[in-house]
Amino acid sequence: MIQMRVSDLPNILNANKIKSDQIFKGVSINSRNTVSDNLFIAIKGKRYDGHDYVKEAMDKGAIAAVVERFNPKLSAIQVVVADTMKALGTLANNWRTKFQVPVIAITGSVGKTTVKEMIGSILNQLGSCLTSHGNMNNEIGLPLTLFGIEKETKFVVVEMGAAKNGDIDYLAKIAKPSIGIITCCAPAHLENFESLENIAITKGALVSNLPPNGTAILNREDKFFDYWKKINSSSSLISFGKGGDCYSSKESVQANSSLFQLNFKSFSGKLEIEQVGQHNIKNALAAAAASFVLKTDISTVAKGLLNTPKISGRLFWVRGKKLNILDDSYNANPRALNAAIDTLCYEKREKWIVLGDMLELGSAAQELHDESVMKMNKVGINRLFSLGSFSVKASQHFKKSSENFTEVDNLILRLKELILSSEEKVSILIKGSRALKLDRVVEALKEANV
Repeated sequence: MIQMRVSDLPNILNANKIKSDQIFKGVSINSRNTVSDNLFIAIKGKRYDGHDYVKEAMDKGAIAAVVERFNPKLSAIQVVVADTMKALGTLANNWRTKFQVPVIAITGSVGKTTVKEMIGSILNQLGSCLTSHGNMNNEIGLPLTLFGIEKETKFVVVEMGAAKNGDIDYLAKIAKPSIGIITCCAPAHLENFESLENIAITKGALVSNLPPNGTAILNREDKFFDYWKKINSSSSLISFGKGGDCYSSKESVQANSSLFQLNFKSFSGKLEIEQVGQHNIKNALAAAAASFVLKTDISTVAKGLLNTPKISGRLFWVRGKKLNILDDSYNANPRALNAAIDTLCYEKREKWIVLGDMLELGSAAQELHDESVMKMNKVGINRLFSLGSFSVKASQHFKKSSENFTEVDNLILRLKELILSSEEKVSILIKGSRALKLDRVVEALKEANV
């Protein structure tokens, strides 16, 4: 955990000098989570302003605050900067550079969190591995993760998300990764990026920021592979997937796990993962490639992959007496939806889908929703339940039974009614953007699934 003299902050953050021998331990941006000896950084968000909570943070024991506006009514130390968000990143970068530790960074439209958890599970067997929690992959979450580096830390694994052009470049310059992984480029946050090419350029900033002695790990099957390879600033590159350096063969994708043979250089070995779906084999290849860069032996890789924790809300099976729930409610984009549909199709029983709108897809939103529903026809989905304007309109293309909803509560009531009256067990996929709150549907069905 970061600990530093308060008097060192002005030099790092380009602020006025402060005379203080105090040492702060840990950084807080939320007064509710502030503890004794913290440094409080007053971040201004869309819905809140941390400056309104500086006093509360001080009352809870914060030693000093980094602010944009000095408050003369407070007697506590205030370090005044031009931009507290940038100060957060600058301080995290300063702390990160104090440690000669491998930092593995993952970006991509889908698969970031899974690959992060896979690598963390592998490397934790070799020593203390710091991984970002949950979805802490933005300009706030990444710095807060880096503040957790300690002298005992052997590895750092972070994911980097992008909501607009330039995000990954900013995060990469803070974290200074030695290994950079790009899982894929797909329509996600398309509304902000305007084109798939802009997404690829933004993601590519991860490998264009690598040091000469670093390693880029790239998806050989992605249409932007050649572009990413060209802008890679490191001297080493490992490709994964079909036609890549690290590839799979003899795949056996099952309802609850996947078996495959991993091939890398002169090595071939059988591996198993409990993350469902063929796409997760590719995630495992990316994780294995990163581990091989760090000289990890195959038995450690195999054990780590097999023991990777499953993540609720991210293609996670909840199996019960009346129905099997494929919970993929955390978020959604077309690529991830297609992978989830493929996973559902490994089930032999009747298959239903609850589809919530996939947001931030820009002008192509309706077309992408329509294409997803037409795929459902091809693979034999039995029933569709739609929530949101794009999904409801797309349901017109569904050839079997479909029902549309405007409220989550009504959707829940209808699903419960059908489950109670159903004589056959059903497998149901629940997928949509977070704003649709489909996690509530998952929880309600879990309660009814007795």
